[in-house]
Amino acid sequence: MVKHITQTFITRVITAFLMLVLVLLCTNTLPPGEYGTIGLIVLDISLIMLLNDLIGGSAMVYYTSRLNTFWLAGIGYLWAFMTLFIAAGTGLILSLFPVLFSIIIPGGFGIHILVLALINSFSTIHINILIGKEKISKYNVAFLVQIGSLIILVAILLFLFRIRTASMYIDALYGSYLLTWITGIVFTRKYFRPGSFSEIRSVISTIAKYGTFTQLANLIQLGNKRFNFYVIKALHGVAPLGIYNAAIQVTEGLRIIGQSVSLIQFSRISRQQDQTYSRDLTIRLLKMTILCTLILLIAMMAIPESIYAWIFGEQYRMIHTLVYCLAPGILSLNASMLMSSFFSGTGRPRYNMIASGIGFLFTLITIFPAVYFWNYLGAGLTTSIAYILSTIYQLTKFVKITGARRRDFIIRISDFTLFLQFIRMEFPGRSEK
Repeated sequence: MVKHITQTFITRVITAFLMLVLVLLCTNTLPPGEYGTIGLIVLDISLIMLLNDLIGGSAMVYYTSRLNTFWLAGIGYLWAFMTLFIAAGTGLILSLFPVLFSIIIPGGFGIHILVLALINSFSTIHINILIGKEKISKYNVAFLVQIGSLIILVAILLFLFRIRTASMYIDALYGSYLLTWITGIVFTRKYFRPGSFSEIRSVISTIAKYGTFTQLANLIQLGNKRFNFYVIKALHGVAPLGIYNAAIQVTEGLRIIGQSVSLIQFSRISRQQDQTYSRDLTIRLLKMTILCTLILLIAMMAIPESIYAWIFGEQYRMIHTLVYCLAPGILSLNASMLMSSFFSGTGRPRYNMIASGIGFLFTLITIFPAVYFWNYLGAGLTTSIAYILSTIYQLTKFVKITGARRRDFIIRISDFTLFLQFIRMEFPGRSEK
């Protein structure tokens, strides 16, 4: 397990570094308005992906080891096309309200958003099958292919073709998503063995029931994270949104810790039924995750404002202040990822939905006055508090369900000792081979 966590963590570190390079490329070559438009495009794709992930998301992971993979993937592809039509229909309805349409969908990019979401849906199916099969190394390769190809294509379009608009990023996304899809097909093709056609009905009903709670939770959680994008644009325009988007990209790089650990945690928990094991594993991983995240956040906050301005450009100087606003939320978000994996992995995704709902309700109540008076600083503070409220609910439910005690969450020397023992077991020395 630790070997998989380590591999995934290294992959995420590389990815975070590449994402930082990507942010630097964009902030030093694009005006904040164009970068804000890119943020909206990526957000719109993410919204469509949430609907697609009702079938192709965590439900795909959970049932890969339980149901026929061939029919599972086939239903995933069919649902991806249905998602496309639903999203297109929603776009047509929004077009009847021009002001709202212009806030949500950047002008001229509607068709691109739909097609990119479809391609990304296809690749996500194969990536989630890899996670469900615990083929973490191959998953990590596919993950690196996506971000690696994206940054290469962005660099080529920026410096070779000198395209300095949001359309540059669209072109790069096409190449990145296509390469990831092809990689996923190559890695998963051996798992596709047709079973009885009669299995389809049970597969659909089973994964739809599981996926409904999970995706409602993810949809609401995305509202916590990104609804403020639309509010910032509506009240202050795309230039402030570009600054806020850059800060989000920088701070959310620290999600690599929670993402890496929760990925393996979910993969492991979803394949067995021992709740005591799931509880103890979650608590130990939670403590190490919070500690590592806190150390990195303190280091990030200690960087002077002048350094941020020098790295990202003078127009993005306020990233330094936004880091302070977003830091409590990032710490809570990393903890929440492990709680979410526990609930999803043990078949209780409804608790994640409720937790996200609590945070989103707070966001809806406070986001408009916060952004109106304090612009993107208000958005950052609102996001952090929403994450904290969601995580408090999850921890409360976790303790109630598992019977965990307060002292179980205290970091002890034995936690580090156990972690080192896992490492020795997973990476034996030469003399032991």
